[in-house]
Amino acid sequence: MDTLRTFIALDIRNDGVIDNVKGAQSLIHESGVDARYVDARSLHFTVRFLGETSDETIDRVKKVLMNVKARKVKVQYQGIGVFPGRHRINVVWLGVENHCKDELRSIADEVNRAIFSFGIQSRGTFQPHVTIARIKSSRNRDKLLSLIDEHIDQIFGEETLDSVRLKKSVLTPNGPIYDDLLSIRLGE
Repeated sequence: MDTLRTFIALDIRNDGVIDNVKGAQSLIHESGVDARYVDARSLHFTVRFLGETSDETIDRVKKVLMNVKARKVKVQYQGIGVFPGRHRINVVWLGVENHCKDELRSIADEVNRAIFSFGIQSRGTFQPHVTIARIKSSRNRDKLLSLIDEHIDQIFGEETLDSVRLKKSVLTPNGPIYDDLLSIRLGE
């Protein structure tokens, strides 16, 4: 049985936000951090990672996503941070202003309720963030932390997220390549 690596996402489309993220990625790179950077044209919120998914399950996910009744959300991107924490850094992320988090979680809850109907279990609370870099070692960690502290409140721009997308991810040596399998418009 063939499978595809899939996930459900909200894409960042605002060119100004993308340019500001590229600027932050450049600063991280200049600090000498050992990192792999997310292609700025592929920035997104991962609403739900599905993993290796059969064609049959993809068809079922498409059907239930068509019935998601979530509303579009205006998002202000603010600050950068790290996961899992300052002592061990795996991911550098772009955050959102606090008032946006509940609306983004509402979209994630709607998606999770929809796919739960055929046995895909929830994986904890959705933490609204956009991965901008993955850290490969602790080299220059202190420089990275100083940079994070300098930009913790920086505003990167805003946009209205108006669609949820089912995506496939093909892993390559140069990073993943994403393609939309389905795009669902969110309501007013």
